[in-house]
Amino acid sequence: MNKEQTLNEIIEIFKDILDMEDVQITEQTTSNDIDEWDSLTHIQLIVAIENHFKIKFSSMEIHEWKNVGEMMLSIDAKLQSGNSSGTVVSEEKTVPENKNSNIKKPSYRRNFITNFSDLIHGDHCFVSEGATLTNVELGDAVWVNKFATIYSSSQNKVKIGSNSFVGPYVWIEGHAGIEIGNFVHIAGPGTCMYTHSGIKMALNSEILGNPDYDPKNEVSNYFEVPIKIGNNVWIGPNCSISPGVVINDFVVIMPNTTVKSGVIESYSLVKGDYEIEKNSSFVKSLLNKKS
Repeated sequence: MNKEQTLNEIIEIFKDILDMEDVQITEQTTSNDIDEWDSLTHIQLIVAIENHFKIKFSSMEIHEWKNVGEMMLSIDAKLQSGNSSGTVVSEEKTVPENKNSNIKKPSYRRNFITNFSDLIHGDHCFVSEGATLTNVELGDAVWVNKFATIYSSSQNKVKIGSNSFVGPYVWIEGHAGIEIGNFVHIAGPGTCMYTHSGIKMALNSEILGNPDYDPKNEVSNYFEVPIKIGNNVWIGPNCSISPGVVINDFVVIMPNTTVKSGVIESYSLVKGDYEIEKNSSFVKSLLNKKS
């Protein structure tokens, strides 16, 4: 494997771990050049690289790296010394390389959709490692990224339209039902949407039931309302979408935003503590054609 091939494969790993399609990586790149490359991400990158190349680094090697180029030198040295035959080496057996097999792919490139036998989905869907899907329906070409949790009760579903994306560590609870349109991007981590609230239960001392306990409450303060999201919507990381919210088409929800209630009109920009800019020139400036 030459330098260019190694760098290209490393770039793909960085894109996945950092969740940044436009990340710029060269041999001179260091963690100081990328804000998202923190100590936790560094560990995730090392694990992903080790899994991808089937190698293991010592802590001394990792400590001595000053940039991506030195990381590449370590990778090349490992490959040259331990694997020059085009096979995947493991402790138990040697497996011939198969580009179409999940055996060769690192975990972040494997499709775990077959783990969900009851999942209703269209063509070309991808479910990353650690995701949880319960009572969910996906359109075509939906990507659910790693450790996303999407679930609802048996009475209602979470329905996600085609060509939509659910980012890593996103939490979607849809007991009252959630409908998400086409070309909707829900970025992670930290974004959550929920269709129920126990706020009045807490404030009114209502006894909480759990799977092993079913108290008889005279009055229930449990509150649930469905959520509906239209087409061509972008929701940034660390956002919160409350029960009953309706988001129409061509809406941008900026990172760290709380969407409290009501209907968000098409072409709106929502930011901060529910500040809504209707008919946003910023949103329209992002469209390839005038609306």
